[in-house]
Amino acid sequence: MRCHYFLPSLIFWYDSCRHAYSKTDRHKRRQPRQRQWEALPNVQDRNQSALPYFFFAIVGTTQDSQGFSAIDVAEGAISSAIDTKDAAKKFAIAVTPLFKAAVIQARKTNPASYKELLRSPEPLQVVFAAVEDGTPIFVVAYFSVVEKGRNIVVTPHETLCPGTGCDNGRGAIVLGENGAARQAVKQPDFWVGLDPLSAARKLVQLEITDRPDIVGPPISDLTLDSTGAHWGEKGECH
Repeated sequence: MRCHYFLPSLIFWYDSCRHAYSKTDRHKRRQPRQRQWEALPNVQDRNQSALPYFFFAIVGTTQDSQGFSAIDVAEGAISSAIDTKDAAKKFAIAVTPLFKAAVIQARKTNPASYKELLRSPEPLQVVFAAVEDGTPIFVVAYFSVVEKGRNIVVTPHETLCPGTGCDNGRGAIVLGENGAARQAVKQPDFWVGLDPLSAARKLVQLEITDRPDIVGPPISDLTLDSTGAHWGEKGECH
């Protein structure tokens, strides 16, 4: 399964033993194409049932005209990973120098894009997810970029769930365009009557209303639980 689109708004929700995932896929003009897909384990290991099937999604500066492709790096990380944390670790190690080179190139050739990248606290965000031993897992690898004099420093970070990304077994990660969503979740009555999937879809819909210039339908949703992966509305996914 592959999906070809932008990922301007992405919600990852963890509740005990379930993830609810929802996103939008309307293209933003003058930006490189982005995509998200399910990837099989390494070909030579496909008969080893202990290896999970991975899902990943990417937000931010994912490629440039000089050949940088974070999507390809993510696919490579998945192809040799033994679990979700390993996929995120392999991705961070491989992509950091490539992303830094892309940022340096942007500073030279596209100052406006470079300034916009610096304004973003996390200009590259990738989430890897799978069901491992009956437990859904996700790991978010994200990257910060700062200038120190004429030097550019790219630093990888990580949050995971179960773990740092979901206190007390529950949590939500909002990536990409998220201004309206972040304001909404501050309201104490936002969660009333909402299950994780309904909440995720509602947050994405808020982003569609708030930023129709770059966020729009259809919405796709994927739930991972102890029994595996379950698509709701696939949107552009097939």
